[in-house]
Amino acid sequence: MKALLSIALSLALPVVGMAATNTEKCQAKKNQVAGKYAACRQNAVAKGIKKNAPADFTKCIEKFDKQWSKAELKWGTECQTLGDGADIKQRVENCMLGVSSILACVSVAGSCWYLGPDGDSCEQTCASLGLAVDPATSAFAAASSANCNAVLDALGDQNPDVVGPPAACLIGLGCHVLNGTTRTLCNSADDAAFAGAERACACQ
Repeated sequence: MKALLSIALSLALPVVGMAATNTEKCQAKKNQVAGKYAACRQNAVAKGIKKNAPADFTKCIEKFDKQWSKAELKWGTECQTLGDGADIKQRVENCMLGVSSILACVSVAGSCWYLGPDGDSCEQTCASLGLAVDPATSAFAAASSANCNAVLDALGDQNPDVVGPPAACLIGLGCHVLNGTTRTLCNSADDAAFAGAERACACQ
C-alpha cells in the first residue's frame, strides 16, 4: 500500500527541467542577437524601398555589436565560441542580401536575372549578392538571340536587339551589353569577364 502511495505521489509531482547552463545561455543569446540583426536589416531595406533611398544599416550594426559583446562579457569563456561576432554578422548579411536580391531580381523563364557591373564575370556578380550562378546564364540567355534580347529587355536595356546566333568570341561573355551601347551574344563561361562588358547573369 505504501509502495502504491509513493508511486502515486511521484507521478503527481510536477516535472522540473534542468536549468540551462551558462554555455547554453550564451548560445541562446547569440542566436537571438543574430535573429534580431537579420530582422533589423530587412526592415531597413523595406524602409529604403519605400523612400526610394539606400538602406541605412547603421543602427542595426551598432545594436548587433553592442549585444554580441555584452553576451561574451557576461559569460566569457563559458561561451562555446568567443570573438566570432564579425564572422556571424557577415554570414547574416550575406544571407539577407541574398533574400533582398531574389525579391528584387527580374524573372525570365523561371530564373532570376541581373545585369552585372561593367567588367565583372557572372560568378562575381552572383557572389556579390550572396548567390551562385544559375545554369540558365548559359543554357537560356546565351542559347539564342531571341532569349538574349528577352532577358536584356526585361533588365531595362534600351539598345537595339542583337541579331544572329551566338558568335564564337575569344571570351565567353554570353549575353551582354558592350560599352553600354551594343547588345552582343557570345559563347558563355561563368567566370569570363571583360572591361566594358555588362553580362546578363542568372543567379540562384
